[in-house]
Amino acid sequence: MTRNRTLSFALALFGSLRIVALQVDVVNPVQSACGYPTGIMEALISGGVPPYTIAWNTGATTEIITGLLPGTYSVTVTDFVGTQAFGQGDVGVSSMQQGGQTYANLAHCPGSLPMAELTLFNQAQYGAYIWGAPPFTITGPAEVEGVSVVQCTNCTGMDSLVRVEMDVPAGSFQTITWEDANGCPGESQVVMSTEAVWPNVMVYDVQGSCAGGNNGTFAYAVSPLSSQLMTLRIYRPSGNLLSSVPIGPGTAGAHGQLSPGTYVLKVVAETNGPFDDELCWDQTVAVIDDLGNGCANVNGPVFIDGNANCTWQFNENKIPQAIVEFTPGPYYATSNAISGYSTNLPLGTYDHTVIHPGAQQECPGPFTLDGSQSSVTRPIGCSSLFPLDAQVTGCNGPARPGFQLLYGLNLRNNTAANAGASTLTFEFDPVLSFVSASPTPSSVVGNTVSWSLTGIGAYASTYRFVHLQVPPDIGLIGTTLNATATVSTTNTDAVPANNAWTSQQTVTASYDPNDKLASTSTGQSDEVYFIDQDEWIDYVIRFQNTGTDTAFHVVVTDTLPSTLDPATVEVGAASHAMNWNLTGHGILRFNFPNILLPDSNVNEPLSHGFVGFRVRPRLPIEPGTLIENIANIYFDYNPPVITEPSVLVAEFSTGVVEQGGQDLVLMPNPTNGELLVQLPEQGHDGPVPTR
Repeated sequence: MTRNRTLSFALALFGSLRIVALQVDVVNPVQSACGYPTGIMEALISGGVPPYTIAWNTGATTEIITGLLPGTYSVTVTDFVGTQAFGQGDVGVSSMQQGGQTYANLAHCPGSLPMAELTLFNQAQYGAYIWGAPPFTITGPAEVEGVSVVQCTNCTGMDSLVRVEMDVPAGSFQTITWEDANGCPGESQVVMSTEAVWPNVMVYDVQGSCAGGNNGTFAYAVSPLSSQLMTLRIYRPSGNLLSSVPIGPGTAGAHGQLSPGTYVLKVVAETNGPFDDELCWDQTVAVIDDLGNGCANVNGPVFIDGNANCTWQFNENKIPQAIVEFTPGPYYATSNAISGYSTNLPLGTYDHTVIHPGAQQECPGPFTLDGSQSSVTRPIGCSSLFPLDAQVTGCNGPARPGFQLLYGLNLRNNTAANAGASTLTFEFDPVLSFVSASPTPSSVVGNTVSWSLTGIGAYASTYRFVHLQVPPDIGLIGTTLNATATVSTTNTDAVPANNAWTSQQTVTASYDPNDKLASTSTGQSDEVYFIDQDEWIDYVIRFQNTGTDTAFHVVVTDTLPSTLDPATVEVGAASHAMNWNLTGHGILRFNFPNILLPDSNVNEPLSHGFVGFRVRPRLPIEPGTLIENIANIYFDYNPPVITEPSVLVAEFSTGVVEQGGQDLVLMPNPTNGELLVQLPEQGHDGPVPTR
């Protein structure tokens, strides 16, 4: 009774509407190949009142039926109100099997023939997979001689996978012809492979391993040159796989705890298909030297020891970019936020000290490497010097009329506390014009660029870059361009003195594109370090790619001379994102992985790079001491470009520092008695009285 009422309601409802007559058309999108059951029929239904009930003469109840032999097929369709329509059609016979699936991104080795990979089956339009009778014979395009079956999986079975090569243009579309065991022909459209273009793999920062231990390390960077699918597979000296990573933009990594030997870094051109083999590859090696029995490795995290137990817990912040000084020696290591520090030392008894602007070491004390262990783990616990300390540093390239001037800024949190919502502001000389900035600024108004940050996390470090245009006016030569960067934080900063950075860049007409510049704390001289007034020496190492191709990886090394104290190194900003470490007796290394520095002939403004750091002389320093320093700049695997020496002479000052007239205060004025003279003291905002 209920069903009849529903039907009556439906009839009453649709009776008030105009109903299109029910109709079914039967089409045959795929015929039978050589009499095989590869045919497909489809019922195209229109009109009537849906839903529909479908009944084929095969017993099937779907709109599409597959796997059909030649013959006539009929279907009856009944709509919701009982109206029926009838249709039929024929499955004919085709003389060829259409099908085969091609796997894209198949590369081939330079100098070899292009290749293609395909499966031999009839992949019907609606997902039916019907095969001919194996085995299959590959014939290739009629106009191509010498089609070679390089590899074939299960060529006598029902899922034949074939890899072929032929002398045709790389990357071209080709028709592969084939024939099954019964003589039924088939064809498949394939895309021939393109020649593999190997990326640049650079191995750097390699450290040997002490005998009997697994404490060697190396780092690598990969610069992809194409969109081809490639993988970096790293093999141990035994041949066992150490790691496997897909190659993409910015691929880089490091491996530690390695035994001595040769490690193979193999770039493999992937097939992106069922064949899992190293079809085509290129390789480089990393050699971990055996340092013998006279050393051992010491390693561990550098962290904020919240509970003062000298043991790192997972909720205690690790401190990156902390310098660990081992004495006697001294020897140096640099920590990171993941594994901490690691270095090999000669056997003996040592003490160590953590050097970091926001932390001081609390534990442990001295230790001895006696050869009984090849590796010793020593966590170094620290306490925070300040609740919060955000710091901004900067560096810039040369200023030349008509050329772009690049500023690099580094915003760093020296503590474990979050700075909260913060703003980084950069104000440049009004004579310059804004070109671009990265990342995109929150605002650019006049000569002020600013970035709004939701927070600066624990020990976080972030870069900002600003490109400016120097007017093509030779009258600017010798003038000074001023710039200032400041950071403001929501949470109270305990060290506001390092919340600002200033630059005074002299406009020059020409310069050495690879050089090392030095300036002192007072800025009184570029040639003299005044022992009684100067504290720091600020170095800027500048480089330019003046070659004929892109530089994918740049490494800058500076072996600090004995006149400089490595324990006082503070790394500043750079032109590109980079990482750094201090090792050995004072080897400072800056790594620019995947810098992609274009050559100056292609893009002069972007062909430049630089990095800055500051360091104190080793005290005491005698008058007349020469502080001479050079840098080595490595572009990819080329020999280093060695800068001209930067030379300062240590001397005592012999005169009164000239002061700006606007800061000089005389009072009372007029007077016929005592006169009070006020001069500004360096590092203070206001004048300091002097009698």
